[in-house]
Amino acid sequence: MNKKYTLLARVLLVVCVALLRVHCAAQNTPLDPPRTANELRESANQILAGASPELRARHEGMALYLLDVMAHIKVTDDKSRQAFDGRAAELKTILDAVKAGQDVLSARRGQFEWAYRSNVDDSGQPIWISLPNSYDGRTPLPLVVAMHGSGHDHHYGASTQGAPDHIQIGVDGRGDSDYEGLGEQDILDATSFMTANFNIDPTRIFLYGASMGAGGVIRMLAHYPSLYAGGVMLSGWATALHLDNLLNASLDIYHGDADWVVPVDLMRLAARDLQDNKHVRYVEYPGVGHGTTTVANKGMPLAMLNEVRMNPLPRRITFTTDQVTLGRSYWIKIERLTDPHRPASVKIGAGTAGIYGLTNNVSTLRISSLHELFPGRKQIALSLDGQSIPLLDKAGVILERKQGFWVMQDSKTLSAPAYQRRGCFNIYDGQPIRIVAPTGWQTRASDKALIEKWATASCIGTPAMPFGRIPVVDESSFDAEHYDGHMVVVGSPNDNAVLKRLLPSLPVEIQGDNMVIRGVGKYAIASTAVCMNYRNPFAPGCRIVWLLNITNDTLIPDLPLPDGDGYTPEILVYDLSGKKPLLTAAADFGNDWSAPGRNVAKETTLPVSKLAEALARTYMDDLHADYALYQENDWGRDTWFGAQVLSIRSLESLLPEGLQPLCRARMTTVQITDLKKSLEKYTQFHILGSPASGKPSDFYNLVFDESLIWKLGCTAHYNFPKGSLEHTGTDVHDYLADVQGTH
Repeated sequence: MNKKYTLLARVLLVVCVALLRVHCAAQNTPLDPPRTANELRESANQILAGASPELRARHEGMALYLLDVMAHIKVTDDKSRQAFDGRAAELKTILDAVKAGQDVLSARRGQFEWAYRSNVDDSGQPIWISLPNSYDGRTPLPLVVAMHGSGHDHHYGASTQGAPDHIQIGVDGRGDSDYEGLGEQDILDATSFMTANFNIDPTRIFLYGASMGAGGVIRMLAHYPSLYAGGVMLSGWATALHLDNLLNASLDIYHGDADWVVPVDLMRLAARDLQDNKHVRYVEYPGVGHGTTTVANKGMPLAMLNEVRMNPLPRRITFTTDQVTLGRSYWIKIERLTDPHRPASVKIGAGTAGIYGLTNNVSTLRISSLHELFPGRKQIALSLDGQSIPLLDKAGVILERKQGFWVMQDSKTLSAPAYQRRGCFNIYDGQPIRIVAPTGWQTRASDKALIEKWATASCIGTPAMPFGRIPVVDESSFDAEHYDGHMVVVGSPNDNAVLKRLLPSLPVEIQGDNMVIRGVGKYAIASTAVCMNYRNPFAPGCRIVWLLNITNDTLIPDLPLPDGDGYTPEILVYDLSGKKPLLTAAADFGNDWSAPGRNVAKETTLPVSKLAEALARTYMDDLHADYALYQENDWGRDTWFGAQVLSIRSLESLLPEGLQPLCRARMTTVQITDLKKSLEKYTQFHILGSPASGKPSDFYNLVFDESLIWKLGCTAHYNFPKGSLEHTGTDVHDYLADVQGTH
C-alpha cells in the first residue's frame, strides 16, 4: 500500500512540474523548481525595471516585501512549503499584472495587505489598508494612520463606528517603543505613499494609537504638526516632547486611572501642559487599567473625522528645541543654535502689519509660508529682537545672525550644522545610509557577525528588523556617490581605504601603532575598541559612525546603535589590554572632544553608579527640594554599556535626548515612607536627601525627571494622589551650568 501511494505521489509531482514548466514558458518567465527567493528577486527586478514609473512606484514595495517574507520562510514541511508557495503566487500575480501594464492596487477595496518602498533601506515595508468599497478616486477622503502597541504588527486599526468614509492604514513602525528613529521614518513613508497613490484630503490626516502607538501619536504630532490634523491616544504617554507644537492640533486622549503599565500620571502632566489648547480633550476612566481601547471605542473616537480639519496656520508661536532636527513648528524653523549646549527658543507672532518676535540662543532662523500668512501682501514688516528688516514678497526667508545683527540670506537651502547635541542623532531620518566594510569581511567570522548585526539592527535594544536591512558596501567598490548620506565605517585605516580617505576630516591621528583622539587621549590600536560618531564632511547634516577593532569577541552585547532614542555618547573607547573596560564619553565641541569653556570639567574618573546620584543631587539642590528620586541605571547593575568606570569630559553629553522635564511632587510623611518601602526590592531606584530644615513638615517636595514615572509605573507604581504632580517648568539641562559642582 505504501509503495502504491509513493508511486502515485511521484507521478503527480512529475505532472505538476511539467505543467509548471509549460505555464512559465507561456509567460516567458522560465522557472526551474525549486526557485529560491534570490532567484525570484532577480526576475522581479527585471520586470519592475521595465515598468512605467507610476506602476513601479505603486507595486515595487509590495514585491520587495513579498520577496523578504519568502526569504525568511524556511521550507521544512508541507505547512512552510504552502506558506512559501502562497507568497510566491501573490508575487507572480503582481508581476504578471505589472508586465502587462495593469494596476493591481487600483482594483483593491476592503481590507488587504500592501507595502511601500522604504526611503531608508529600499526595502518593502507592510501596511494594512482599509479602503471603503465606495471609494471612487474622485472624492478626497480622510486618512487615519493606526499605530499599534508593543507586541503587535500592522494588522491593527481603529474602530470605524460613527466615523464617516475614510481610508485607514495600520503601520509596523520598526524601531523602539516610541516610534523614534526608524519608526518615525516608517510613519512618514507610509503617509507619503498613501497621499501619492490615493485621493487623500491633506487637511484631514489623523493618527490613532494605543499604548506604544499612543506614545507615537503625540510624538509624531509634536514633530510634524503641519502634516497631521490631529490624533487619538489610548493609554499613552508624552515625555521629552515640545508640546508647544501641538497648539494647532486636535487631540483626544483616553486613559484609565488604574493603568499600571503606562502610569496615568504621565498623561495627567501632559494634559495639564496642554490645557490652553482648546482642541485637546482628556478623558480619564475610573477603575480602568491599560486596556482602554474597548471602552474608548464605544465613545466612537474616530467620530472626530466628521468635524476636524487642519486648522489655519497659527498667528502666534512659541517654539523650543535643543536639536535643529527635532520637530517643525508651522512657518518657523530654527536652523542653527548659537550655543549647541543650551536649548533655543523663539516667541514670534504674525500681526496685521507684519511679524514680530524674540529669540534666544538662535543664530539662524527660517520663516516660510509668507504667502499664506499675508496673502497678496507685497511687502511685510519684520521686527526680530528689536531689529527691523523689510521683507519683500517671497515664499520664505532665511535670517542669519552676524555680529549681533540679523542678515537676510538669499539661499533657499542651508546646510545643517556640524554639531548635534550630546551625540544623539537619528541615522534613520530618510537620508541614505550605508555600511562600508573592509574587503574580505565575509570570510572573517567576527567581522561578518558584527556587520550583520548592524545591517539588520532596528534600533537600540530591539531584535533585528523583520524586513529590510542597511546596505553593505565593500570599501573596494565604494564610489563618490556613496559619500552622500550617513556612513557606518568598519575597520582601521590599514584595511579600509574609505576610512583612510576620511581620516583627515576626523579629529583622529594615527601615530605608528597608536591612535590619538584630540581632546580624549592616546591609545594602542591593538588593544583598543572604538565606537565613534562624527559629522560627515561630505554630506551636511549626516554622520559617520566608525567602528575600530571591534570584533564579535570584543563587542559588548549592549553597545547601542546611534539612533534618535535614549543615550548614545559620541565616542566610546574600550581598553582591551586586560584592565577593566574604560568608557570615555564626550560630546563634539567643534574640532575635537574637549569640554566647552563655560562648563569647565576637569578630567574626572567617576564610578558609573555615582553618575545618576550626582545629577539627582544637582536637581535637588537647585530646586530647593527635600528629596530627589533617581534610577541608578537602566539595568540596575553597576555598569554603563559594559564600563565599570566613566571618564567624563562633559556631563551634558550623558543626558537623555530632548528636553526632559523635571517634576515635583508634594507628598506627606506617610506617602514618602510608603514610597521608600515600595522601592526596597528594586535596587536600581533610590531616594536621595532629607528635609533641608531637619524639622518635620506636613508636606515635602520630591523632584525627579519625568522618565521615572514610566519606569516606576512598570515596576512599582507609586500612584501619587491626583493633583500632587507638576512640572517645574524647566528641564535637566538647566541644572548643569556648573558641572564641576556635581562631582
